[in-house]
Amino acid sequence: MTTLAYTAIDDIPEIRDELRATFRSGVTRPLEWRKHQLYQLVRLAQNEANAICDALARDFAKPRFENMGDVAWVIERALSSAEKLEEWTKPEHPNVPESQRSWKPTIYKAPKGTVLIISPWNYPIILTFQPLIGAISAGCCAVLKPSEVVPHFSNLIADLIPKYLDPSAYRVVNGAIPEASKLLELQWDHIFYTGNGRVARIVASAAAKHLTPCSLELGGKSPVYVDSTFDMDLAAKRILPLTRIYRQICVAPDYVLVLRQKQDELIQGFEKAYKAFFPNGALDDVHYGSIVNDMHFQRLTNLLDRSEGEKVGGVMAGRKNPEKRRFEPIFVKGVKANDSLLEEEIFGPILPVVAVDSLNEAIEFVNERPHPLVLYAFTEDPIVKGRLINETQSGGITFNDTVQQLSVAQLPFSGIGESGHGYQFLSYTFEAFTHLRSSVDIPKE
Repeated sequence: MTTLAYTAIDDIPEIRDELRATFRSGVTRPLEWRKHQLYQLVRLAQNEANAICDALARDFAKPRFENMGDVAWVIERALSSAEKLEEWTKPEHPNVPESQRSWKPTIYKAPKGTVLIISPWNYPIILTFQPLIGAISAGCCAVLKPSEVVPHFSNLIADLIPKYLDPSAYRVVNGAIPEASKLLELQWDHIFYTGNGRVARIVASAAAKHLTPCSLELGGKSPVYVDSTFDMDLAAKRILPLTRIYRQICVAPDYVLVLRQKQDELIQGFEKAYKAFFPNGALDDVHYGSIVNDMHFQRLTNLLDRSEGEKVGGVMAGRKNPEKRRFEPIFVKGVKANDSLLEEEIFGPILPVVAVDSLNEAIEFVNERPHPLVLYAFTEDPIVKGRLINETQSGGITFNDTVQQLSVAQLPFSGIGESGHGYQFLSYTFEAFTHLRSSVDIPKE
């Protein structure tokens, strides 16, 4: 097990001050400079893809093909941002009454300044570099604070960032709670945090002391509603996607709501889908990832042990390998509203199935809980779709598939309420780090 190379706490204020001086010098404002940094990030992802994937394999055995997909995603979005930079940064001239047109009303796209990006362990490639792409595009300086839970990755990017990006504008601070706490003591012009609600409250409280704006990309319990008229086998296959099967992702389906008379049919669909994905079980499959650490492995074990639902047996008996932190998928049916599996975001390969007697009951079940990051629904009925859109709240709503919404970069991605606030993906990430600076220039006469 590698040791994370912690940043000296006394150095953290100096790092922030150096970046702030760079920003004030105007270095980051020219579009050509920003484009160069974005292209350098592309080169980092291209040249170091194998090293990044190897680091994450050592951190928690994440499947290599999935890591390569994440690297490709960073390359695509950095290139797209560079191509769109002139369009995004162009001043806007709003339509105003004739009497005010001579005032030249203008909206300038100004960088917010020196920002802090705190990223999690579960998708560290995307969730570290995606907000960085937005910060670079906006003309900001940035400190990256990757997760200490993935030390190989965090050590690697601390080494790579100064080799590819301007070190006077972009730095990495590594560490755990003391280092993060020191960062949060300082004033920033924006904080972009991705993680859980408990830590988000700490981040938001620290930011409030300086009136610092925040983007909080959180998670929560994203429900799935399966309409009784939908093909249960198809729903099961799409709820159990191969590349996300160990479900350590914030948009993973966290529990399923299905009409009571269809519950067993859906469970049978899950069994078919699982056997198709892993004929010999997932425990030893090379494409199946591990739980990130022992603490999370034990947390999942405890949640499952306390559940009063019926664990589905057979090939999906939820076998475990504590040494490798492998935890086979398991489905639990007949889960009640007060079950342990509904207490917190599961963030693992356990899927509770909750039986309801009507769409009304399903909507009420969702609305009684904190607003989820995503609401998934499997239905072809336009009336059902309309009711779910109009009668529930969630960061996003996706029909007839899961996770695929992340591939549509032109849509804003955000939570609401407990699942966070602030938008990202391409232009929306740029806007997160951008201040809309209004201007009028009133003539003498």
